[in-house]
Amino acid sequence: MKPVIFNRYFGLRAVCAAVMVAATALTANAAFVARPAPSGLSMARPKKVYYCSVSNAALNFGNYNIFSTGPDTASTTIVIPNGGCVFSNKIRIKISLSQGNSSPNYNPRTLVNGASSLNYNLYLDNAYSTIWGNGTNGTQEFSQTLTCPYPFCVISGGVPVYGSIPALQNVPPGIYTDTITITLQFN
Repeated sequence: MKPVIFNRYFGLRAVCAAVMVAATALTANAAFVARPAPSGLSMARPKKVYYCSVSNAALNFGNYNIFSTGPDTASTTIVIPNGGCVFSNKIRIKISLSQGNSSPNYNPRTLVNGASSLNYNLYLDNAYSTIWGNGTNGTQEFSQTLTCPYPFCVISGGVPVYGSIPALQNVPPGIYTDTITITLQFN
């Protein structure tokens, strides 16, 4: 069976100034859960995923301090709202992230402001050790298997995205951005 794929985009933003305070990290949910679908749901049984909606908040690093000796970190969550995806049987969820519009590589990704660039990356873990990508070039995808013990289930929950900008990058003040494509694959 061909996988079902959904794409979503989120923007990244960092504001640079001569001396500013780094943003603090946010907390997020760790995984997805399967819950019973509402009663009266009538769909043909052979499909695995019937429809899906996904939401996310932009990852905003806040103000980057070029003199700080520690990295600037932030997080956001890729969320499947309760009832956002309806499925039956057993599914494997895979979420991959693109390298972004501003970089030909995953390591490092780049935020840009005109001709200036600021290196950063996105991670699967809050230790900032596993680069979140598409499973190639040293990156990994998020993967989770869910089993539906009911006729139909809904997926709810979210998975955090951790971002880090390395310290001591001498860049001019401005707003630095990138756009990442989030690809959800169900099979």
